[in-house]
Amino acid sequence: QQTLEGMISEALIAQEAQKAGVAISQADVDAKVAEIVKGLGGNVSIDDLLKYQGMTKADFENQLKLQLTVEKVLSRDLTIMETDIDNFIATNRATLTATTEAELKAEARQQIVSQHVSEKLQTWFAELKAKAKILRFL
Repeated sequence: QQTLEGMISEALIAQEAQKAGVAISQADVDAKVAEIVKGLGGNVSIDDLLKYQGMTKADFENQLKLQLTVEKVLSRDLTIMETDIDNFIATNRATLTATTEAELKAEARQQIVSQHVSEKLQTWFAELKAKAKILRFL
């Protein structure tokens, strides 16, 4: 049942992304993997992490692609002003890990996008499921 629901969810997201003209390339996935690897530090490899999670690299990349697709769909109309980034940095500096100004701005921008996506995700997905005509044959 859980696998079926996951497949339905992926199909709904893929259809919505196609309608919105959103596509995620392998380069996008590779960049996200590199970002995650950088965040792990030198003590843990991505292979160790995947083994611990019981995932294959293909499963992991598929999950990242789905995550990036949702993020891109939900943030495509989001406008982030420089003042938004500066305000975010001012109020959240203690939680940011970047050290240079450019990295701080990039991290702040990503966190603003993540917050926006988190706020919209459940409502958006519930609307997708409500509009969809899903037939389950078990």
